[in-house]
Order: sequence, then structure tokens, then C-alpha cells
Amino acid sequence: MQICLYRSDLFGDATLSRAYYERYHEQLTVPRTIEQYLHVAEFFTAACNPYSPTRYGTTMTCGAAMTAASDFLTYLLAEGRERWLEQDPVRLDTPEVIRAMENYRRMARFGSEQQWWGDSVRVFADGDTAMTTVYSNYAAYTINTKHSSVVGKIGTAIVPGGTPLRGGGVIGICRYSQRIEACRQFFRWYYTQDTASMLVRLGGTSPLLDAHDDFRNFSVFPWLDTAKKSLEIGVRGIPGDRNRDFSIRRYEFALGTAVRNLLSGAVGPAEAAAMAQALYDTAGSNC
Repeated sequence: MQICLYRSDLFGDATLSRAYYERYHEQLTVPRTIEQYLHVAEFFTAACNPYSPTRYGTTMTCGAAMTAASDFLTYLLAEGRERWLEQDPVRLDTPEVIRAMENYRRMARFGSEQQWWGDSVRVFADGDTAMTTVYSNYAAYTINTKHSSVVGKIGTAIVPGGTPLRGGGVIGICRYSQRIEACRQFFRWYYTQDTASMLVRLGGTSPLLDAHDDFRNFSVFPWLDTAKKSLEIGVRGIPGDRNRDFSIRRYEFALGTAVRNLLSGAVGPAEAAAMAQALYDTAGSNC
């Protein structure tokens, strides 16, 4: 699940809170909206605030088209989750997409651009950013690395905008497997309480709900409760059969490619939205 990690020590600092209030006339709190996210990210960016204790406010994970789409979609879904998910047919050149593109381009001034989620969480663990939005299976790096500067200083929250994305894959058995009994044995081990608990601690999920509720997990891994709540409200693609021609790969490839061109300066927000629509219409079923 996508989650937001933040430096709890910075958000609880009285001096920083006062400086933030004087600048924006609002309390320094963990951002819940994209506009608040932009304000907080700007405040914690040294180029915009010479007193910032971090170099950047947050991260932007946009190394490849699919990755950029995941990072961008929280901005888009914040423009109206229900309206957007119920579109049929899919449109990527709407005013909502253009506004999301504008906000994402604004964030480029305050975000450390990284290739992959692991890169983003390492930047956060090094103390270079005040926040990061990553998938939960990478969060454990912040406490597992001996070089982490944020151990004991991590807070977690639902991603700004309120619509996290689901990610990852599932465990299954190949239809052509010749080792069915070995697979059964593996599943019996995989779904034991101890194994499921360890899996969840590493950022995965499990159908065994007790693995998510283990109080020892929450005391050591503070993001687990947020990941569980995010799973209940998270999305990926467009639910249901409203659009039978919908392809999540084509959809994310189109958005991500347009976003990468936006960040490079090759196109503006409106042109990026038009590019995304054209790519979605022409990419074909192989994408």
C-alpha cells in the first residue's frame, strides 16, 4: 500500500511550527490535502526556506512511466476520487487531469526526484527529506539500515489526497506446475501465524488479520496501522466492468509517459494531459 512517512520530530518542533504559522497562517500538521502537501514540502525545502533542516520537502518517484504514474495518481485522485473512478470511457485530457499535472509540476520544486521507491525511502532515511510517499514494503528500510538517521523519528499517515494506491502481486501456483504437493506444503507454511506476522512486518499483506493486529508489530513498525487502513480505502485502476476495454497497463503507461515529459519541461500541463489521452488511445492492447 502507498503510505506517507514523515519526520515526527520535525512536525513536533515548536520553533518550526511557529515559523510555519508565520509563513502560511496555518498550523504545521501532517498534510491531508494536496495543497497542504505543497505548503509543507515548500517549507522543508532549503532552496525555498534557508532555515529548513532538510534539503527537500518530499520525494517524487518517477524513474519509469509506470512508476511516475503511481506517484502522480494520488494527485489526480485527489481531484475527485468517485467521479474519476466512475468515468466511462476513460478520459485523460480533462480539467481534473490538467489541475493534477499543474500541482505535480509545482511539487517538482520541492521534491527530490528518484528512480524507484527504494531510492526514495533511502533519501528519507538519510535525513534529506521531511516526508516521502512510498509503498509500504519499502518502509522497513528506514529501521533496518544501520545508516538510517530517522529511527525513532518516523510518523505515518494516509497519503495526501486520501486515496492511496494498492501495489504488488499475489502468491499463486502455475497451472503447469508438476509439484502441486510441494506447493501445498509451502502454502501451509506461508500462512502460519508466525510467517504471516513476519511478512506483514516487512511491508507485505496477509489474509490472516491477526498478523496485522499484533501489538508487537505496531510498537516496532509504526507504519503497519496506516498500511492496514490504506488497504481498506485504496484503489488501483478502475473497479468493476464499467469499461470492458480498460487496460491498467495502458492507462498507467500513458499517464506516466506524459508526466515524465511534463517534468522534463518538454510540455506544459494541458499538453501533458492531451499527450496522455493520445497515448492511451493509440498504445493498443499490447501495453
